Amino acid sequence: MECKLSKEQEGSISKPNLWHMAVYAVYVATGFLGIAFVSFPPGHISVVWLPSGIAFLAILLLGPLATLPVFLGSLTIKLPYLYDDDRALLSLSVLTLVAAIETLQGWIAHKFWNSHFQERGISSGADVLTFFLRVAFASCAFTVWLIVLLFIATGYLQNDLNVLQNWAENTVVITMAHTLGIFLVVALYQSYWLVKQDPWTLKEIKIGLATLACLLTVCAISFSYTELSLYLLLPIFLILIIHTGYAGSSIGLTLVSFWTIIATANGNGPFVADDNYISMIHIMIFVLCMGLTMQFSALTLDNLNANKRHMAKTIQRRTEELEKKNRQLLELASTDHLTGLCNRRSFEKIANKELERAQRYQTPLSILALDLDFFKTINDSYGHPFGDEVLKAFTDVCLDCLRKTDLMARLGGEEFVVLLPETTEYLATNVGEKLRLAISEIRLTTNEGIDVSITCSIGVTTATMQDDNIASLLHRADEALYDAKKFGRNKVCTYKRLQEAGFDLPQ
Repeated sequence: MECKLSKEQEGSISKPNLWHMAVYAVYVATGFLGIAFVSFPPGHISVVWLPSGIAFLAILLLGPLATLPVFLGSLTIKLPYLYDDDRALLSLSVLTLVAAIETLQGWIAHKFWNSHFQERGISSGADVLTFFLRVAFASCAFTVWLIVLLFIATGYLQNDLNVLQNWAENTVVITMAHTLGIFLVVALYQSYWLVKQDPWTLKEIKIGLATLACLLTVCAISFSYTELSLYLLLPIFLILIIHTGYAGSSIGLTLVSFWTIIATANGNGPFVADDNYISMIHIMIFVLCMGLTMQFSALTLDNLNANKRHMAKTIQRRTEELEKKNRQLLELASTDHLTGLCNRRSFEKIANKELERAQRYQTPLSILALDLDFFKTINDSYGHPFGDEVLKAFTDVCLDCLRKTDLMARLGGEEFVVLLPETTEYLATNVGEKLRLAISEIRLTTNEGIDVSITCSIGVTTATMQDDNIASLLHRADEALYDAKKFGRNKVCTYKRLQEAGFDLPQ
């Protein structure tokens, strides 16, 4: 399973103007919502800054033109901080530079992504940590410190030790907030694409909803039983990973992260501390550790399942190919390659079963032994290729005269045999005569333009209760065939000696 932004996804968005407006709207909305619900005083610093993830994703998908709505969105979010109590806090020029730096952050993250993941994407568990460090964290760490240097250079940040210490703490928190924003947004986007490409089954949806409901229940319990709730999260996340994979675990992680932040900001949950800075750091460590662990586990499990499915398909395909080859080998082993008829081995196997059935149910069973007259002369005079054409034509004519229940086989050379179930000797003789007449009408032309006609001699016999196997019938049919040859060929003869031996032949 590959969790990646494909080349088709990158820069492939249609109606760019609408998408640019959507980027601006989503960027501003997530920014103000983050300040309102997932931020801590003083300074209203958000624990997870989703606009950073929106910026990265927009530039990655829409290209360089997406920097404009990102820049305008960042500037819009910061405009309320231009004045406070009729006192200028930050000049418009400084706010503009800050917005430009945050836009640069998305651009740098996009470049880092192209350097490390453009070809293969986040395709394994090990890639999760690499993405976090080399794309999300690296781009944020570089740009957030530029903002601090900007404030120092413009005089908005005094060289006071306490002020610098406070800003150092805030810088760490802001860096992590932007990093987690990129981390979670990309995870949610990939979850969307994974579910779109491989939709969840109804069972997976039910399990996912039930598990998410359990997550929210545990989060609610955390208001009263803070320590217990953290332990309860582990098996629930494990169920999400096993049954819904990367997509479900990313959604669950996002819900728990924001629930935890909102609860802590309102004085509830396991991460409440006297110092908001400590609370924010604890929440970030929790979200980071859970996120890395869950996504690593989910991607690893998804890859194992994908490999398992691929292996199962490969085994199934190779099994089908092997069965096909076996059928072909069986057909070659039981079929005459020239005429497509059964060979001697296959015929004897089928004929013996028919003999047993005929004797069990006391139904007649007859055999015709056929032999082409003067076939050796045809082969010697016109060549073996022409002889093969004669055998094929002979086979086709015979099959046209027989029933579907009859079985014709080539015993070798110009010798053939026909098994006639539920056919008396009298009827078998009629069938033999029908075959003889049809064969005598065959006309073939050699390459030299010589017309050749063929005839055949046919011996007929019928099974009795004393026959142990089909070999005795073949022997009697051959004797009758010999008589047909003896009396001038192109004839049908029955095995009359059966009556002399005392066998009661059905008529």
